[in-house]
Amino acid sequence: MQVIFHGDDFGLTSGVNEGVIQAFQNGVLASTSIIASGQAVDEAIGLALMHPDLDVGIHLVLSDENPVHKTSSLSCPQLSDERFPSRQRLLLNLLNGRITVQQAEKEWRAQIEKILSAGIPVSHLDSHQHVHLYPYLFPLSVRLGIEYNIPFIRSRILDPILFIKNAGRFMDAMILRCWAAGYVSNVRIRPLKSIPSIGFLHAGGKLNQIILINALKTLDKKAYPAVEVMLHPGTGDPYTHSRYRHWRYNWKNDLDLSVDPLTVQLLEHMGITPVSFVQLHQATQRRLKGL
Repeated sequence: MQVIFHGDDFGLTSGVNEGVIQAFQNGVLASTSIIASGQAVDEAIGLALMHPDLDVGIHLVLSDENPVHKTSSLSCPQLSDERFPSRQRLLLNLLNGRITVQQAEKEWRAQIEKILSAGIPVSHLDSHQHVHLYPYLFPLSVRLGIEYNIPFIRSRILDPILFIKNAGRFMDAMILRCWAAGYVSNVRIRPLKSIPSIGFLHAGGKLNQIILINALKTLDKKAYPAVEVMLHPGTGDPYTHSRYRHWRYNWKNDLDLSVDPLTVQLLEHMGITPVSFVQLHQATQRRLKGL
């Protein structure tokens, strides 16, 4: 089995940026995705250019954070305010037509083009709070991925139910899994590719080695030869904790898990190879050329 250890929220704050780089340089993390509207995005872009082997995706945003697109050209207040609405309000506004696909497309194009214009190769798309899986938005994200020649898109979560104590998180996961199975899986994504993700149930620093290894052991290697592990590494700096205290994240825990030599040993014992989206894509291209 091949596993992509992935760090969300690159560009959110300097503490998150430093955590991603430490997890990449000293641990198993091979991939990250940039928040183009993050307050530390310019620093993240510079770090990505300094570390070209770091696999980079785009963390599409339409909730809670700030827009990238010039607000004067957006007619929808929900997409032109200083900050985007909550994910719940975003969904409601999508369903009642107060936010349109065309408005979302302008913003997401701006986010994608901001990263591409910096000279950073982009291998995958995902999103803040999984909003790209929402009605109307998932087909849009697929279309943009195809247009911008971005090989992978996050579309499935596969978390085994292990050691869950948070009932709210459990319900969110079950709703997301049902939605992915009933709607997302029926959207044609080719030529984009998707591999299943784990880590949703223990997002924000609640994952540990026992849960990680047991989760990977439950997966059928033939059915799932590759899987993504979603992490949120950071240094645990006071600013990030204060600014995003409502998330109740423990960024330092995900960083420590990534760099702990025991994590590497346990993975090697299971015959698991950490890889990146770029490596998976290159392997696919080689197989196609060999046919």
